[in-house]
Amino acid sequence: AAEDQVLTLDLSGLDALEGTWSVGNVDDKLIAAAAVEGDLIRFTPVAHASGRAVVKITRTNRFAASSAQDVELTWTPVNDSPGAPVAVRPGDDQKDVELAPVLEWKAEDIDSNALVYALFLGTDEDALSLLAAELHGTSQTLERLSPQTRYFWRVVVQDEAGAQGEGTFSFVT
Repeated sequence: AAEDQVLTLDLSGLDALEGTWSVGNVDDKLIAAAAVEGDLIRFTPVAHASGRAVVKITRTNRFAASSAQDVELTWTPVNDSPGAPVAVRPGDDQKDVELAPVLEWKAEDIDSNALVYALFLGTDEDALSLLAAELHGTSQTLERLSPQTRYFWRVVVQDEAGAQGEGTFSFVT
């Protein structure tokens, strides 16, 4: 299954013993929960975890006779989108910002992918102009802004797999 997806095993008809199922040898670094519901066993992975785990599935009848087998569960990694950028400076909606400010932001990617940024700026939040693209750093110095003007800036972050996040902020000079 893909990372973060619940795996469900349907064990109906697999064992001649009548009885209850149980699960052992659960790797808590990969599996957050294992729930037995009749002949179904649901494995919920730890968030953003991927890898392989072997669990022991046991069927025990009313006479305490049991049958067990190892089952391999695999979660494959998927690319998660980077988190939305956050304004570091100026802070969102900050007043009295200098006319040549440094815009600084931060963004995180749970997958630790390399990130690139595009920066947009303008006085109309719905019509921002591209100021810089393919930025690898998290700051940009602006020049020659107009005094007593509200500016909007947007950072679009993209990871190496193409997933994106964005954040829009404002400040007043």
